[in-house]
Amino acid sequence: MLTALISELVPLKGIAQPQEHHWDVFIHSINTVSAVDFILRQGVWEHQDAAILSLVPWSAETAQYFDQPVSRGSTRRSLLKLAALLHDIAKPQTKTFDDDGRMRFLGHPEDGAEIVENILERLRFSTKEVKLVTLMVKYHLRPTQMSQHTMPSSRAILPLFSGCRRRRYRYIVLESG
Repeated sequence: MLTALISELVPLKGIAQPQEHHWDVFIHSINTVSAVDFILRQGVWEHQDAAILSLVPWSAETAQYFDQPVSRGSTRRSLLKLAALLHDIAKPQTKTFDDDGRMRFLGHPEDGAEIVENILERLRFSTKEVKLVTLMVKYHLRPTQMSQHTMPSSRAILPLFSGCRRRRYRYIVLESG
């Protein structure tokens, strides 16, 4: 039923990724939704580990933030899970191999944001919902690029949020308590 609603998910099936991913792009996308649900303290995840949760700050205010409505009944939580599902939507058309044989998906966040915008407009999401989800898809690699195996500092995170504010999408920024 999911691929009937979002036909752009079909090409993700069978698209291999580098070894560290373990799954094809489609299964990876489905598992990412489960992982986000787990991190948001809403579900179980087959790879759950209490140590992961200890790395993610959580409070009643954080829960309230994700439960806040964005538009027409959607919440930040539901739109984050939608972005998790669609974050790699452009991998099939961006898959290449470099001269060393390394698999690459160059430009997939930017191309994915455009695809997601079209999907959500077709499904009649509001402008605010479309902007929020496309922004998350476009910048989904930035946190890991900033961290390089350690938690990024507040100083390192600031340019990411500043870039989002410059684009007038302030409502995605999670204010610190």
